[in-house]
Amino acid sequence: MSWTYTVPSEQAAARPTYSVAAGTYATAQTVSISDATGGATIYYTTNGTTPTTSSTKYTGALTVSASETIEAIAVASGYGNSAAASAAYTISSTSSIKATTVVTPAFSVTTGAYTTAQSVTISDLTAGATIYYTTNGTSPTTSSAKYVSPISVSSAETIKAIAVKTGMVTSSEGQATYTIAAVLATPKFSVPAATYANAQSVTITDATAGATIYYTTNGTTPTAASTKYTGAIKVSATQTLKAVAVRTGYTPSVVAIAAYTIAPSAT
Repeated sequence: MSWTYTVPSEQAAARPTYSVAAGTYATAQTVSISDATGGATIYYTTNGTTPTTSSTKYTGALTVSASETIEAIAVASGYGNSAAASAAYTISSTSSIKATTVVTPAFSVTTGAYTTAQSVTISDLTAGATIYYTTNGTSPTTSSAKYVSPISVSSAETIKAIAVKTGMVTSSEGQATYTIAAVLATPKFSVPAATYANAQSVTITDATAGATIYYTTNGTTPTAASTKYTGAIKVSATQTLKAVAVRTGYTPSVVAIAAYTIAPSAT
């Protein structure tokens, strides 16, 4: 009896990625190199040669202030060396570069406060441009999420986006900030608006828990600076009550109005 032992093929480490896409830029660029394989060490060259473990070890972001090509490999214990990743950068301050800058991304929903969730589409006028975005307030890079479909905004957040295209200068950053705040329930009066022979005691309530009610009796529209409702209001003369409900994180309610006429019966 005989047997043969076959050594399993070694999985290669992930290919390194660059924070700045290869392309032409008008100013120096700060380029970070990362790798998806945990514990990997990155080696790189900037002279066009293929990197090895004898090349320069990557320890921090590189400043690319002149035209050059960066090549990098990732090495990790238990993995084969990755394939080399290459990124060629051209740095040119000539005026012609300005004409090749990618257009800043645009948002289908403008910055503002909304009472319901919004579906936000990001587009770019530069044909073939790829959009990258963030929703956590940080500036996007080519390592950020790639835009592929509308973004649902159901809570307060800021979307930032850039557009990238090979051979062109990366766009300036586009930004849109959204606040989503549901509308509070409209306050209700315990006594309907009508004509009464006697003074009335009117209470005001609101269906939204935690809401604070503000009111006026002089016909003006109430705001959070108006009188705060704390208990029943005695209506002993003809007047109009107006009330609004307010709560942090919500859109103020529609103003509720009740007009009362107090007309004692003739004796």
